[in-house]
Amino acid sequence: MEDAAKDMNTFLRIFFDEMFPQFSANPLHFAGESFGGHWVPSFVTHIAKRQELGVPETFSNKFDSVVLLDPVISFMTSADGAVYDHFCSPGSKVKFNQTACEAMEKTNPECDYLDRQCVDTYDFNICKAAFDYCDSVHAKWFYDYGPGMPDPYDDRNVCLLDGFACGHFDMRFVEYLNTPKVQRELGFRDFEYKVFNAALNRAWGWQIAVPTTRQMSYILDHTPTKALVVNGNRDALM
Repeated sequence: MEDAAKDMNTFLRIFFDEMFPQFSANPLHFAGESFGGHWVPSFVTHIAKRQELGVPETFSNKFDSVVLLDPVISFMTSADGAVYDHFCSPGSKVKFNQTACEAMEKTNPECDYLDRQCVDTYDFNICKAAFDYCDSVHAKWFYDYGPGMPDPYDDRNVCLLDGFACGHFDMRFVEYLNTPKVQRELGFRDFEYKVFNAALNRAWGWQIAVPTTRQMSYILDHTPTKALVVNGNRDALM
């Protein structure tokens, strides 16, 4: 993530300072969805701290806001823990069966303890161990996405297809981005755009296990950047 933040700083500096300086005075808003809850706070914090220290070759603009949509800031809080709260709480509109809820409830104290250790230490190995344990004890009850299962992004629906996307994403933009004309204009060859890219997820490795709560706290407490976080009421995962 640190390497990616350095690359983003370089990209923004070249884009606004060298290539398109006429846009440098425009308000700057940084938005991300899902895993954007990791990279947006990380990138903004990295650049803001460099600005504060006066590090040479730092992108000079301030971010007016960050916008996070269904963000993964702490995976265990916003995914594993949220699944139990969403589907097993007394007021849940869609419920898991009693066996699943009781099994998940028994493991919640250990998950909460491990999550606190992760947040307190930011230690990769501790966070990964917490991630592995909590994901394993909840996964068998929820992550087997398939026809008839609750849609993790909108529990008013049930999954139509196997897989994480569940069959409810609007696929028209996927078809559009895969048309030969658009592919040529974008300069791609033999490239298939997918709504969910498992290979890209794997490339980020286990960085999702370490939360970005510290980065968000820094943005809110030490910068003028405002934050807007949007999450659907019927979205179980975030």
